Order: sequence, then C-alpha cells, then structure tokens
Amino acid sequence: MGLRLLRRLSWSVAAAVLLLGGCVPGTVSRLPSPEASVRLQASPPPAPAVPAQKSAGPPDRVGGPETVTLAAVGDIMLARGVDTAMKKHGLLYPFARVAERLRAADYAFANLESPLGVAGRPIPGKGIWFRARPEAVAGLVYAGIDGVTVANNHILDYDEENFLETLAILRQSRIGVAGGGEDLAAARRPLLADVRGIRVAFLGYSQFADLYWDRRYPRSFAATERRPGVAPAREEMVAEDVYRARRQADVVIVAYHWGDEYVNHPNEAQRRLARHTVEFGADVVLGSHPHAIQGIEWATGPGGRRALIAYSLGNFVMDQQRPVTRESMILKLILSRRGILGYEVVPVRIEAGQPRILEGEEARLLLEKIQRLSADLSQSQPGG
Repeated sequence: MGLRLLRRLSWSVAAAVLLLGGCVPGTVSRLPSPEASVRLQASPPPAPAVPAQKSAGPPDRVGGPETVTLAAVGDIMLARGVDTAMKKHGLLYPFARVAERLRAADYAFANLESPLGVAGRPIPGKGIWFRARPEAVAGLVYAGIDGVTVANNHILDYDEENFLETLAILRQSRIGVAGGGEDLAAARRPLLADVRGIRVAFLGYSQFADLYWDRRYPRSFAATERRPGVAPAREEMVAEDVYRARRQADVVIVAYHWGDEYVNHPNEAQRRLARHTVEFGADVVLGSHPHAIQGIEWATGPGGRRALIAYSLGNFVMDQQRPVTRESMILKLILSRRGILGYEVVPVRIEAGQPRILEGEEARLLLEKIQRLSADLSQSQPGG
C-alpha cells in the first residue's frame, strides 16, 4: 500500500475505522500490466500559426516535474445494486480491480453520482433516488480519488440536508469538491489542486440544475445566493469562472453533466458548449451523464492553446445492465504547466457494478469503438 493511500486513509477517520473493523475484502485482484492501455493519441496535432500572445495563466515556476498524470473517470454511483454488492463483498468491492491503476496517477478525478449519508428526505416526484451509506466513502479513499464533481442530477436526491452531509463527508476524507457548495459562490468556486507543483483548477456544472419534479415542491438542484446546490451550466457563468480560474492555475478542467442518455454521440448543444468553453480558456472538458462513452477530440483555444474534449466518460461504478452502460474508460491526461500534452485511454468494462480493465481482444474492440466515435466528430463541426 503506497504512501499516498496511507496518508488518505489516515485523514479519513471513518475509512480507518472500517478498515480496522475488517469490513473490507482481504485481497485485491492483481491488475493487468500497463500495456493493457492503448494510447489513442499521444499528443495534440500541431496548432495553426497565430500571433504570439501573453499567457493569461500564472507565471512559470522553477523546479517541480515537467509533467504529471491525471486519471479521469465517469459516473460513480455507490447506492442501489452497488450497495447490495458492497454489503456482500465489502466496501472496497467496486474499486478492487482498478484502484491500483487510479492510484498510480498523480491525481484522480470523477463524477460522484450518488450522495453519501443518512440525512434528508427524497425530493418529491423525482422517481429515482440515490443515497449511499456514509461509510462508502472508504471506497473512494481506497481508490485514490482526489477530487469529484458533484454537479449532476442525483447529488440532491435527498434534498439539501443530505447534500450538505455529503460535502462534509467528502471534506473529512480530504476529497476535493467542484461544482457544488453551500451557496452559488461556493458552487462556482474552482477546486484548486497542487499536483506535484502544477496547479490544476476544476470547475463543475450541470445542464439539469434548473429542473424540478413537483409543482408543490419546486426545488431545483441549482445553488442560489442563499441556497445550497450545484452550479448551473450557464455560459455567462462558465466564461467568468474559467477567466478567474485561468489566473489561478496552470491547467483549467471543466466537468459538465450534460447530453442525452444511452447514446454514443454528443448532441449539438454539447458540442457547441464544449467549443465555447475552450474559447473561454479551458484546457480540458470532461463530460458525464449519458451513461455511455462518447468520442474525444482536440480543439484550439485562445492563442492557439490546444484543448481536449471528452464528451462522455460513461459510467465507472454503476449497476445498469444495458450493454452500452457497461462500456467505460479511464482517461489518462498528461499535463504540464502549459496545458495538456496528450492522453491515453484505458478500456474498461463494468461487471456486477465493478469496473474491470480490459486486455487483449476485448480491449482492442472497445478502443476501436472509441476511435470510430472520435473520428465521427471530425466529420462534422458544431454550429453556433
């Protein structure tokens, strides 16, 4: 067990108690070798010639690594069928076959699709409610998840009392939060991480923040000046937030909860918002919500700065059974103080709520699918 994990476990009192109490599996399956991951594109294509412009980011600093790695994954849902599996196999079950790979990155980031805790009541009329046990945070700690976006359509399933409980549990476990907070200002505030000397800012937004499900209780998930919630995906807010984050960080990553469910292609609104976000100054755009993987493409931002858009990382820990919902990935980003240098895709399939890294023919087939989905993006350009 590495020093990084030991430090994280020592910070999380709940996780430590659970580990000492023997509520976790005794062994973890050996992971496939790093050769199981296939690099779809090692570096961005050459940028077109543009006039030199002064960088809007912070000045370079002396010392520290030239590059760091960031592992990004999609929806992590620790309730419902996944909770049933954890009660049978232990709290670390969802991550037993991928934790080593995630912990190998310098930073790991995910979309937390389920709130944590015991407080609150179901939001009236919603129909599907997620809430994981508070001790389920031990799995996130074990997997080396350093930060999460909570800007999604389930994090307030049990209303703001449970939402605030979730934030407290994550903070106690030293897991950073983007996209949600005690009010709108907190929800829009970037999660700032010093990743071995390279400063990374994470912002999170939900396309569904303004929805509500019962006219008698019109409680949307959107944060306001006086109400907890998530950051809504409003372009004027995104532009302001990216502008500010650009001055605090070397790399700016924006996570969106958006799009249509169970489809492998982004819609026009996703593509348009992604391009605008790059124009605002983001280096990376990460998507979640469709419960299906979607393509990846390069884009060009201000001053010719290259940016990466991953429209949907798919599920990562989830109990859905449709074939499209079980295809997943770990997106490994290679970052420097000047932005994103390249990426790798590690192909994953979810089995009984547990992600498994693919090898051999299985890996080849899924990677070829991701390549096709990405190539399709180059055949059509977003309007607007």
